[in-house]
Amino acid sequence: PIPVEKKDPIPVEKKDPIPVEKKDPIPVEKKEAVAWQINEPASSETSGIASERQDPVAEKPDKAPEGVDPDVITLRPSYKLQYGILAAAVWLKVFGIDSAAIPVGLLGAFLFYQARAVKFSFSRSSLIVSKPQKNGPDVVVGDWDYLTWSNWEMWWPKVPILVYFKEIGSIHFFPIIFNPDELLYCLQTRTGLPKVSYPSKELPRDAYDKQGDNSHDK
Repeated sequence: PIPVEKKDPIPVEKKDPIPVEKKDPIPVEKKEAVAWQINEPASSETSGIASERQDPVAEKPDKAPEGVDPDVITLRPSYKLQYGILAAAVWLKVFGIDSAAIPVGLLGAFLFYQARAVKFSFSRSSLIVSKPQKNGPDVVVGDWDYLTWSNWEMWWPKVPILVYFKEIGSIHFFPIIFNPDELLYCLQTRTGLPKVSYPSKELPRDAYDKQGDNSHDK
């Protein structure tokens, strides 16, 4: 066979790796967090409220009955409106207008029930509507902060039938099935929106009766 000449492998020159210059990280200046306050523009519904609103003024009684929070006034039930509605139902029945007498009578009976089943309470910051429970605390079904109110009306102070108040975004109506003098007093002194056109009412001395008292204004 033809002899093959063996050659040594070509040596490869080894080069040192190119040194990479290490740089210190660029320092980032840390800034303290800034609390931003968003000032929303006043809407047409809220414009003028701040200038008209007054701080709620409701003096504490000299001495509240034991176990009663003087900061919360719970209105006692009144049945004047219910009796008036039932009288109208009887009048309609006498004149043979049964189609109107029955629904009017049912409305009067329903308001009798509501006067006992629902509590209206005025705290120093909000109107609270709740349902008393035999066992356990009352169940709150509505809580309206006075700061959201823009105005209120009472129809009518001398013949109380309906109370209305408007808050931002909604309107509320309630039949006056509670002591109207206590209601007017709370609206004038606790909401911060007094009605100077209405006669001033003083809170009845027995308005802070103990919870569970069955006294009422007939």
